[in-house]
Amino acid sequence: MTLMDNIAADIDQALFRSGDFALSATYTPPDGAAVPVVVVRGVGRADGYRGADGFGQTETFAVRSAEIPDPVPGGRITIGEEEWEVVNAAPAGLRLVWRLEANRV
Repeated sequence: MTLMDNIAADIDQALFRSGDFALSATYTPPDGAAVPVVVVRGVGRADGYRGADGFGQTETFAVRSAEIPDPVPGGRITIGEEEWEVVNAAPAGLRLVWRLEANRV
């Protein structure tokens, strides 16, 4: 196992284990089919992302880059009945995780 493999496994164990911080969701790109993903909600809230308004209609998600290799603005994250439109996607850390900023649809 390489160092990067160990780091990816540690991230999976610490953040993306369902039931702890992670939630089951789907990601639908603007021009493609929905794929199942695991997201962590509320990542990076301290940095002040407010989106279209500051009244709780914005969210920041973390998602593994292995699940979404190239997220784009206009993609949708669906968690149960909630739907969010991605407005920005930025790689985090060692590019193992995407940080997605989204507005509630």
